[in-house]
Amino acid sequence: MKVLFFNISPSGAGGGRNQYVLDILARLRTRGVTTALVHGRHSIPEFRGTGYVFDHLGARGRATPDVQRRLEAILLDFEPDVIQLHDVANSALIPWLVGFAPTVRFVHNHELYCSGTAMTWGLPRRICEQPHGKTCFVRHVLRQCGNGNPFVNAMRFRNVTRDLAGLHGLDGIQVVSRVVRDNLVRNGIAPEMVTELPPYSPEPAMDKLPITTSRRMLLHPGGLVKNKGAWMLLDHLQDLPPDTELIFAGGGDQQAKVEQWVKRRGLGERVRIMGDLNASAWSGLFHQAALVLFPSRWNEPLGLPGLLAMAHGKPVVAFDAGGVPGWLEHDVTGLRVPFNDPRAFIRAVSGLLADPRRMNAMGRTARIQWHEKFQARHHLDALLDHYQKLAANRHTAPEAPPRPA
Repeated sequence: MKVLFFNISPSGAGGGRNQYVLDILARLRTRGVTTALVHGRHSIPEFRGTGYVFDHLGARGRATPDVQRRLEAILLDFEPDVIQLHDVANSALIPWLVGFAPTVRFVHNHELYCSGTAMTWGLPRRICEQPHGKTCFVRHVLRQCGNGNPFVNAMRFRNVTRDLAGLHGLDGIQVVSRVVRDNLVRNGIAPEMVTELPPYSPEPAMDKLPITTSRRMLLHPGGLVKNKGAWMLLDHLQDLPPDTELIFAGGGDQQAKVEQWVKRRGLGERVRIMGDLNASAWSGLFHQAALVLFPSRWNEPLGLPGLLAMAHGKPVVAFDAGGVPGWLEHDVTGLRVPFNDPRAFIRAVSGLLADPRRMNAMGRTARIQWHEKFQARHHLDALLDHYQKLAANRHTAPEAPPRPA
């Protein structure tokens, strides 16, 4: 089988979506699948396989004849059995791709059906369950769920309207969490179009390491970005046991502010900020953590750091929202806390730390569940099965579309 991927970035930088694309491309090749990646320009591409540079994945609007000719050349050169879309802003390309081969899109987050991008109200802070529509303009103001600039809100609204129309024309849609599936269906996507693939996290990059600190490590692996709950933890640092050390791993636009906050208060012994890390360093931190904290304050589509914690045999405390219930079994592999309740979150953390036997048992169960349900092989099996079904649903081999005049 030959699968042609489309993703703007060929690099793993920029978030979980790009990392997933590179990881799954490599894993498919180990299964004998011929793959290639169509991507935009990048100074240091990390993709090491057949790749095509295509400058129009991020553009919006009608595909011109020149764009179509370039795309046609790629398709005729590779001759895919299935086309797999990830980050592709130019929805005008979709009808043309569907005419060439079965085309499926992986929906990673809420951006394709939410002009606020997060499916979360800011006032009051709660999960949004409304479909895309004109009332979003009102909610952006009253619920503070959009951008403060009305022009930006209008542009996002137009783009989401186009993106949803593009989704209807696909042969299939893939998701890894029920919350994304439900939101797609809520926005008019037929349930039978959506295939829910098992989520996964990669295998630990390092063997278990000995604890090298006298303090118990509380790991926040969500990065220092908006709505990941870092400031909430800092505000309640004094409520955590004094023998704990709060570790922030992963970079973000809030990193400099957090570093200054910690320095001004002389909290260097209680708070460490690690920034961006390589796979081995990440794995080392997970192994040494006593507990993993995931206080995400938005409608988290999945929560990959939680799955990584399970792979390392660590329990997780997380807000109960978005895709978290799909992998965190309450009081079995960790604790789910009512959404956006900081005091309940800190009580849950303190309660587990006071009961090491219970906490360690949760970690062992988390490792077992990862092994049984959340390894990459489960995801890969389901993905390949979906590709086979997509190809089989085309009763005759697709013909290449005519060249634009």
